[in-house]
Amino acid sequence: MINIVGIGKLGCELAADFEKLKNYDVYKLDHGLEKTKKTRGIKKEKTPEKYEQNCPGLSYFFKGMSGKSLVLVSGGELISAITLRVLEHMPSSKTTVLYVQPDVRTLNEQSRLTERVIFNVLQEYARSGVIAGVILTNAKDIETAIGNVPIIGYEETFRGYIVNSLNLIYYFEHAKPVLSSDSEKIDHSRIMTLGMVDFSTGEEKSFFPLDSTKERMYYYGINDNELRNDNNLISKIREQIDSKRDADQRTSYRVYSTSYEEPHVFCIQSSAMIQKTT
Repeated sequence: MINIVGIGKLGCELAADFEKLKNYDVYKLDHGLEKTKKTRGIKKEKTPEKYEQNCPGLSYFFKGMSGKSLVLVSGGELISAITLRVLEHMPSSKTTVLYVQPDVRTLNEQSRLTERVIFNVLQEYARSGVIAGVILTNAKDIETAIGNVPIIGYEETFRGYIVNSLNLIYYFEHAKPVLSSDSEKIDHSRIMTLGMVDFSTGEEKSFFPLDSTKERMYYYGINDNELRNDNNLISKIREQIDSKRDADQRTSYRVYSTSYEEPHVFCIQSSAMIQKTT
């Protein structure tokens, strides 16, 4: 069971999408929520400083939490200022933060400063080992990966790309691969992003333009029938991986059997360097 903690509007919407799936224990913190075992209302404030100062005590809220946790937060909301307070009450060594960076050009000065602080502090936390890692995503890059979609249903599609990608990666990490080229992970490469790969072309679309990438892990979800009958499959996968290798990067892959008709390929990129605002 993985703990999911949503902070703010987008964070809670993503958490609600995880809640529809199996194997997730979901917590939500946002304006207007009732005080329950899994939800906590946060008072609306005018400044990030007030959010941090007036964040309610959360020790009891997270009491008994164990195992891995994923915190979901968007830097475009002032309520994101409570993120560091939230992390104080969680098992930080097993906690990863998924950070959605908004288009900063649309933010006012106060929101822009708040975004910059949270964006940088979370990376420092990850780099120093205070938290297990931070997964950086950028709204513009996710939109590029999605392609053209109607306005009605856009937000659901946007969230679905994030949630479905992570859900499949979590599933793969708890399943046994039919083929892998794993190497030991570089411990200090804790600043990450996700990517999707078009299996037919090898084109990769990342959710954030990560600089100084040190590791790439590719997850191939392939239909079981294809795994059993396509004699060219292994060479195609290895050719794709070879085309993405770099002398300064460690590149690995895992292949999993699925019931999906179409291949699903994801990538996790990792870096030890603090990233700049895009």
